[in-house]
Amino acid sequence: MDPIIREYILYYLGYLVFDAAVMFITGLTVLSEPINFGRLPMYALLTGLIVALSRWYLDPFGFGLHIFATVVGSTLIAYRVYPMTIRTAFLSTLLGLLVLSVTEYLFYPIFVRFWQDPNYVENIYTDILSGWAIILLLILFNIGVRYARKNQRN
Repeated sequence: MDPIIREYILYYLGYLVFDAAVMFITGLTVLSEPINFGRLPMYALLTGLIVALSRWYLDPFGFGLHIFATVVGSTLIAYRVYPMTIRTAFLSTLLGLLVLSVTEYLFYPIFVRFWQDPNYVENIYTDILSGWAIILLLILFNIGVRYARKNQRN
């Protein structure tokens, strides 16, 4: 297998699957919904596949079309995989995607600073590094929301 193809497969299957899982958990956390971690891998794998295919096929027609496909696909997958209403699936997807986008754009200047450094090489590995940094920030956001809710009740 070509090394570049292998890198992109690892990128999409690694980064996008975890990104989808953390996005959905973030939405459920904001909505105070219970999280079933047993069904999360199926949801994350299918949503990551939808994101990868929509980026590949829809982005040539216009930037951002994959986001619409992600919302629709993720909502339908959550509705089928999890026992929840379509409204809850849509809101958790939308809120998770909103928090993900805000986190990416708030921390984007930090990564741009690295990209302007001549010693910092932008390639697939730096994309993966910035993606995992965003995922880590979302996990910390989820922990913070749960901690704040727990302390607010006491």
